[in-house]
Amino acid sequence: MKKIFSAIAVLTAFAMVAVSCNDDDTKDEDIPVTEVKVTPATGSVVAGTTLTLKAEILPENATNKTVEWVSRTPETATVDKSTGVVTGVAEGEAVIMAICGGKNGKATLTVTAAPIRVEKIELSKTELPLFVGKTEKLTYTINPENATDQTAVWDSSNKTVATIADDGTVTALAEGTTDITLTIDEKTATAK
Repeated sequence: MKKIFSAIAVLTAFAMVAVSCNDDDTKDEDIPVTEVKVTPATGSVVAGTTLTLKAEILPENATNKTVEWVSRTPETATVDKSTGVVTGVAEGEAVIMAICGGKNGKATLTVTAAPIRVEKIELSKTELPLFVGKTEKLTYTINPENATDQTAVWDSSNKTVATIADDGTVTALAEGTTDITLTIDEKTATAK
């Protein structure tokens, strides 16, 4: 009977050692993602240009931080699935999702139409002889006519000879020569 109890005691001790070894060998448990925050959460991008979105994975020590980006409106904006770089496609509202660990965050972006740039400006005159004290109005046309920015900025290179008003009216003040320049959307045209 003593041998049986001894054998049971030895087996019990062996089993306890085996169980304690298994407890020490367990791996850290996966830390799940609880939230995905996208920045900026709202914004805008011009069609044909890009905007980079960022994803913040919470908690910071989450095991899996691999983010997959998806556009729910690819006709309006596309997104690189690994980098979060959004490209505006067409005017409208775009919803971009960041997916990680079964959670997702989103950004809502407004895509605006690409601006139509001024290609050419033509002044009504390229030379404008005036007597001192006289005025004359310069007019202009732009191409294309539907350019987005049509803000006209006039300037005189020598304001002691002639000045130019916002409406294009040149006033001769003294003898001499000056360049009258019109700038619209970074394009220029000049009259002497």
